[in-house]
Amino acid sequence: VVPLFLLSQQISSALLPASIAAAAWAHPSMVWAAPPFQAPVSDLKLTGASTASRPVARIGYLASSFGNHATGRCMHALYALHDHARFHPILYFSGDPADDSFFRRSAEAGAGAFRQVASLRDTEVTSAVREDKVQILLNMNGHTEGDRIGVMQQRPSRVQAVGWGWQASYGLPDAVPYIMTDLAMTPLDMMQQLHHPNERAVFIPGTHFFYSRPQPEWLKESSRTELEALFGDESPLLSRPKPFVFANFGKLYKINPSVFAMWMRILLRTPGSVLWLLSFFRKEGSLAPGLAAQELRLVEQAEAFGVCRQRIVFTALAPFERHLAIKGLLADVYLDTQPYGSHTTLAEALWANIPAITMAGEHNAARLGLSLVSASGSGVQMIARSFREYEDMAVQHVQNSTRLRHIRAQLERRRNASYVAKEDIGEPTRSEMTNGEGVLYDNARWVLGYERALTCMLELEMAGLPPMHIIANSVKGIL
Repeated sequence: VVPLFLLSQQISSALLPASIAAAAWAHPSMVWAAPPFQAPVSDLKLTGASTASRPVARIGYLASSFGNHATGRCMHALYALHDHARFHPILYFSGDPADDSFFRRSAEAGAGAFRQVASLRDTEVTSAVREDKVQILLNMNGHTEGDRIGVMQQRPSRVQAVGWGWQASYGLPDAVPYIMTDLAMTPLDMMQQLHHPNERAVFIPGTHFFYSRPQPEWLKESSRTELEALFGDESPLLSRPKPFVFANFGKLYKINPSVFAMWMRILLRTPGSVLWLLSFFRKEGSLAPGLAAQELRLVEQAEAFGVCRQRIVFTALAPFERHLAIKGLLADVYLDTQPYGSHTTLAEALWANIPAITMAGEHNAARLGLSLVSASGSGVQMIARSFREYEDMAVQHVQNSTRLRHIRAQLERRRNASYVAKEDIGEPTRSEMTNGEGVLYDNARWVLGYERALTCMLELEMAGLPPMHIIANSVKGIL
């Protein structure tokens, strides 16, 4: 079983960490096990001591996804935003050496050092990390394609963590004890059921999910001519009057029967609305007719529910530089999936000013939507506690356009503020700082909380203490 696909199955949260661990140990590159860390007896609370005299910390990022990949598109601006007087980011890129995308070039430009390691064996990458004297090594793949799990197993760095590309237990607490997360995705009272007992959570303020601020020109409003060229002038998305558009831009394997049935009930209760999904089987911008087998099955299922097939709209992916503006113009409400929720696509929807309905599930990958929607400042009015509440919420947004416009205006205000100099808009309020409200759009504020978490991880190691749960706070240092 590939661990990634366990997240899309309806497995009990109590069994998921063990299931992932079993799948991880079945990985053919698993050939070495480190001795276990001493289990901590309690969590640690630090006060955030002065860092003026501390040497620059060397932070390693290991990933195959620094280029044109969902994680690379999200994270590329992070490395330049580090306080380079205190942190020296070193990127170990195990992806395609031919990737010359904007995202890879941005990541490389922001890093203190960039190493291409795709052709190196795990032992050679391990040696490179040790030679670079990396103090914290962060695995950004998790159990996804391109993961160099064999490197993490050999523990080239004294402090090791996993995060961003993997929203679940890593299953190797002896080698990788830390999981990067946040309090919405991993509530303290759910730690034991969501993670291996010896894994320790590093809680980033607001949300642990970082989305690099888009280039301003990527948000320029689309013209009718551009939209017709992309979708065809007879697309239901471009009908007049405009239909109410529900959307989900994730991979189809995340849509399970329960979620699809709920979406069909929403369409039946909102006559004239459509559901917009992406076709990952067509070339970018393709207008080719016909549906792939997976898509055809969904359309046939919709008809079985009594929903006309014309109300299920598949389109090819738009060019990356234009997709946020296009989605923001056409989509009215984004519908999240369960139990494997949207990640990058949900963050992009929120950056496109699309209000998103999500639901708090039982494990990390089912709770990232809660984290993102909360960090966008949308409020509890977009977070459902059950399928029934989710369905009613979607219908109410069609019926109450005033409330929906208000939420969209809130998102737009926070997004637009990220393009204005801080001296022109003032500092975030204390509520925003403590609760992480709006931090999804504030890259600099996010990095402040993240770096405080890194500092705490280092202080634990320097004090000779075992890994412990860490709660970083953007106001008073480390709590």
